[in-house]
Amino acid sequence: MPKFQPIVIKPEASPSDIAYIESHRADIPVIEMLMVHRRRYPHGDLLASAIGYVGEVSPEQIEASDSKLKPGDTVGKAALKECTTTP
Repeated sequence: MPKFQPIVIKPEASPSDIAYIESHRADIPVIEMLMVHRRRYPHGDLLASAIGYVGEVSPEQIEASDSKLKPGDTVGKAALKECTTTP
């Protein structure tokens, strides 16, 4: 079990935020910057349930991943699935 878990301090850092962190790396070695892929929905949440979304991995997903996932990882989440019926 890890001694600590990562937390997000600023989810959307600006270029000046990134430059500040990089220029002060020696002063704040405990801060780690990670690029996170996020989905953008141009029409708001209108189709989010149909095309899915991304979010932080759940404890259950971590446990089921055989150590491939860790707290703070982002994974695809559920979307509507095609339903088929047979006559």
